[in-house]
Amino acid sequence: MPVNNAPRRAAIVGTGLIGGSIGLALREKGWWVVGSDLDEAVAAEALSRGALDAVGPPTDADITFVATPVSSAAAEAERALAAGNGLVTDVASVKAPIVAAVADSRFQGGQ
Repeated sequence: MPVNNAPRRAAIVGTGLIGGSIGLALREKGWWVVGSDLDEAVAAEALSRGALDAVGPPTDADITFVATPVSSAAAEAERALAAGNGLVTDVASVKAPIVAAVADSRFQGGQ
């Protein structure tokens, strides 16, 4: 249980359909969720629909979900890890190149 009963913190990189769905599910479970997207309008829409508590960079999260195209997933995972986040995972459809590119024990390729 988090200290002082503070909600667990999640970050989502890529707040479209899949990232937004993850955010909604986490918020229903009491998580505090921050999200970012290259398209600011997409992130704003996720915020207005209740999938996020805030729009911003993925920092200080217990878990970060990378929900971007495969071509940028490894780079986004590396950024999230460099920002000091806890566990980082992805929801990309292709695993081998992402897992091979991200050499950090805090990264777990999604299933």
